[in-house]
Amino acid sequence: MSGQQSVSSLCRDVAYGLEKVFGSCTRGDTVSGFNAAGGNGGLIVDIGDV
Repeated sequence: MSGQQSVSSLCRDVAYGLEKVFGSCTRGDTVSGFNAAGGNGGLIVDIGDV
């Protein structure tokens, strides 16, 4: 979280963040990275070695 006590996002906005990670952070058969949820820089979507 970005300095806030609580944040929330719609599921579609979280999915947007996930899509950006899957589209930009792939090496071979591994995906790992992070991106902000769409429209909410306070919520970071993090994917580790999938």
